[in-house]
Amino acid sequence: MKKSTLRRLQIMGAYRDIDLAPPSVSMEKNPVDKKKDEIAGISPQVQRPEDRDYEIYEIYCELDIDEYAPKRFKGKGLPLPYCVTIEKESRKILDIRRNWDAEDKECTAKEYFVQFPMIRGLGFYGLGYIHLLGNTTIALTAAWRLQLDNGMFANFPGFLYSKGIGRQLSNQFRVPPEVA
Repeated sequence: MKKSTLRRLQIMGAYRDIDLAPPSVSMEKNPVDKKKDEIAGISPQVQRPEDRDYEIYEIYCELDIDEYAPKRFKGKGLPLPYCVTIEKESRKILDIRRNWDAEDKECTAKEYFVQFPMIRGLGFYGLGYIHLLGNTTIALTAAWRLQLDNGMFANFPGFLYSKGIGRQLSNQFRVPPEVA
């Protein structure tokens, strides 16, 4: 998140108005990624420190916070769903929000991440057009190529001679017109 956007959200009251240190320069990469960047001519280092962005994490978790729990759940030791926003470098909490509707008496978590697959798969991922038509496309391409090859061979008007059968002793063939 840009520094200006973070500060704007702090002023508007979306995040706590606290002082944060500027983001650090540490951008640890493995040797393979470093070499790829070097070959591509990419410099991952930002030239000016004030241009670096903040890394903000938003975590959807369950916490046992009695101060903010509804009366029926206070002192029961029941973790309730919250959304916690943290700045990575300073590890300071910018925001804690409840993750349930105010009218919900059971305090069930809102679903922010919903899957819309075309067909439900066996695991986490669903099936889409590529999965369904992938093998069909390969089969249709093969059938199309067979038809083109058969059409080419069927319309070829000449034929080949064997060396021992006729008087054809050269490799030049005369292709006669096709007789129907």
